Amino acid sequence: YGAAVDMWGAGCIIAEMFGGSPILQGGAAEQTDDQNDLNQFLLICQLLGTESLDAWAPKAAMRPRERFPRRVQDRFRQEFSHGAGKSSRDAIALIDVLLQFDPATRPTAAAALKHAFFTGTEKPCEPAQIRLPRHPCHELQARRR
Repeated sequence: YGAAVDMWGAGCIIAEMFGGSPILQGGAAEQTDDQNDLNQFLLICQLLGTESLDAWAPKAAMRPRERFPRRVQDRFRQEFSHGAGKSSRDAIALIDVLLQFDPATRPTAAAALKHAFFTGTEKPCEPAQIRLPRHPCHELQARRR
């Protein structure tokens, strides 16, 4: 475990804040842990693409048979169409650099804070525009119990 894992998490959180729902919603009660792990990995491959696995030796053997293009920019451009102009584009660009298979290619926290998303003059949104999750999520359900 290292800081690169936190940077992955930051990318997921930013995407979920803008989109209002989990970006890699996996897991089903009727599946085994192994099935859920494979399903989660497939969801990640469908978003990040399989090309980047080619260069990342630790996971190359796990590459799915089907090849997927990288879809981070396309997916979030569509999901964030409600967003606030340039700040949405900056958020998508930041998410794109944070969500990398290879932890060594993710920016450090210091580098991420220099990204236009954080340094730009346009606010991502007004507080009243923050959307709550549309789908049930584990943390929210756990707190309501």
